Amino acid sequence: MKVLILIFSLFFCKNTKYFSGLTANTLEEGPNLIELKEDLLWLNTKEKIKLENLKGKIILLSFIRCTNINSIQVLKKLNELQKKYQKELIVLGIHSPKFSNEKNIEYLRQEVISKNILFPIANDINLETWSNYQINSWPSFILITPKGKIIGKISGEKVFPSIEESILNQKKYFQIDEKKEIKLGLEKDKLPDRLLSYPSKLILNPKGNEIYISDTNHHRILRIDIDSREILDVVGGIEGFEDGIFTEAKFNSPNGIYLKDNYLYVADTSNHSIRKIDFNSKKVVTILGSGKPAEGLIVEGKGRDISLISPIDIVVLKDKLYFSESSANQIWVLDLISLETEKFSGSGRENNQDGNHLEATFSMPYGLTHDNLKLYTSEANSSGIRKIDLEKNGLVKTLIGSGIMEFGDTDGKIENSKIQYPNFLHYQNFKIYFADSLNNKFKIYDINTKELTTLAGSGKVGNINSDFTNSEFFYPSSIFIHKNLAYITDKFNHQIKILDLNKFTLNNFDFKLSEKLIHLSKNKNETFEEIISVQEIEIDKTSTEINLKFEIESGFSFLDNAPYYFYSFSKDGNIKILNQNSLISKKFTPNRILSLKLNPSKAEVFVNQILFYKEVKKDAEILIKKFSLKIPLKISEKGLKNPHLNIKVNGIE
Repeated sequence: MKVLILIFSLFFCKNTKYFSGLTANTLEEGPNLIELKEDLLWLNTKEKIKLENLKGKIILLSFIRCTNINSIQVLKKLNELQKKYQKELIVLGIHSPKFSNEKNIEYLRQEVISKNILFPIANDINLETWSNYQINSWPSFILITPKGKIIGKISGEKVFPSIEESILNQKKYFQIDEKKEIKLGLEKDKLPDRLLSYPSKLILNPKGNEIYISDTNHHRILRIDIDSREILDVVGGIEGFEDGIFTEAKFNSPNGIYLKDNYLYVADTSNHSIRKIDFNSKKVVTILGSGKPAEGLIVEGKGRDISLISPIDIVVLKDKLYFSESSANQIWVLDLISLETEKFSGSGRENNQDGNHLEATFSMPYGLTHDNLKLYTSEANSSGIRKIDLEKNGLVKTLIGSGIMEFGDTDGKIENSKIQYPNFLHYQNFKIYFADSLNNKFKIYDINTKELTTLAGSGKVGNINSDFTNSEFFYPSSIFIHKNLAYITDKFNHQIKILDLNKFTLNNFDFKLSEKLIHLSKNKNETFEEIISVQEIEIDKTSTEINLKFEIESGFSFLDNAPYYFYSFSKDGNIKILNQNSLISKKFTPNRILSLKLNPSKAEVFVNQILFYKEVKKDAEILIKKFSLKIPLKISEKGLKNPHLNIKVNGIE
């Protein structure tokens, strides 16, 4: 057995070069595929996957970890490869967890949805597949030919030109079975849209009367009045990269935010840029980043000429903006006057070595906070908290954490304490508050006593508002203290909550709905992704209207006092909509009338709608339905006069 493993390992080393310049001989070489375990739990698919059954297609096994920044960088490219070569290629993700709570299938499901993974992915809980294919880093890739031969292993983020060349070579050489496919069942299609979608960071203004939220997967920033809970501004709302007024600006997965002098600075992570929101002019402008990721190392530069790699968090001190570059394992600084940027701390090598800025190493620096004299950063991959001197010749020192592979859930004196994948930080009165995300807790590090304590959370995955000890969260992300209240983001529960630090109670932060939440593309005559179709209706040519009544399935109810969007149009021009065809109202009504002028022919009417509803048993959670109603019409003398239609809307699929 040892001999076989040695041969297999040597073959893998040899075959790294086979990803380019493949010949007929090399395509026929290689060991046979190693079958996947039958007990693997799969997401994004309706069937169990067996590699033997996929012969005839090129298979790309992608070993990733959803909290690993290098893996995150390749997810979009994997989606693109699967779409581009859908006739020839099957992309399979193998989630190989490092942290104990990453093994939870519900955790992985949320990561798959939040990161928009569109290919099947298995939870390799015990790393058996990882071991069988002798993987040692994230991300790594195994290519398997249509004949079931392994032709190589390759690792890293910059490997896709070689992978694509290999796909093209195999496409020429092998007979591809284009009919063979996997029945997808995407996780994102099984859950409803919510009022918030994976909110990452929140902050309050100095007066404590307004809250700002990164509504990350809705690609927008919210500004809310604390007392009235009214939404004052919605900035963005459609994925993209565009400056301009609030209703036209576009973001892509914004995370860290920081308020300074009525400007809100935003780490627009998937646009690889830093944006500035001006609440006076109601405009968004990009101050750093080209919008495209750096191809290699980040190079010092100015303004929009520089390329970043997925900035996560930011803080501002005087005229300096510091931001964490997790994938580069560094902290960078931007001069807000000159817009020049340069590396501030971290050699770029992944580790957690203390020392001066040039020698110190980080392992995925994440959240940032400061005490006016020093920076503090959470270090996600090494489960630590680091202190960073602001002087150019200053030092980096570890406060919590003892190595990249060391993690856990232990409070007490700092030399014995352990945390697990900390996220955003908040400094106040010699204490650092932070979300200990994979432990599903909020914790406090006391700088004076050098002790770690749990503020709230039992550690169980859940959504329970109770006393601090028994409360349950699901991947909490950020915390901000004002007076005796702690405002938090419970990311995978899609909620904002409030911890009362006097009463030790936890409650939801429920804010008032506003028509500002309805953000639309400029092309109104575009149907939404979900289309509800009714059977063709034969309608009398003298009809002047169609009466619509909307109902929702049992167990759900519409929110009568919520805003509502209703827009009707005809693509073929045989019907003219006479009444107001674009409407955003402040209050939902289940009955709508379409006033029409008909021409003799067949036609289709579309009605685009956005409405808010709730599950009756879960009063606090507000859900969103966005769909297009398709009404095919046959216009004749024998049809119905001014027909009435009852439309049944589904809740959770």
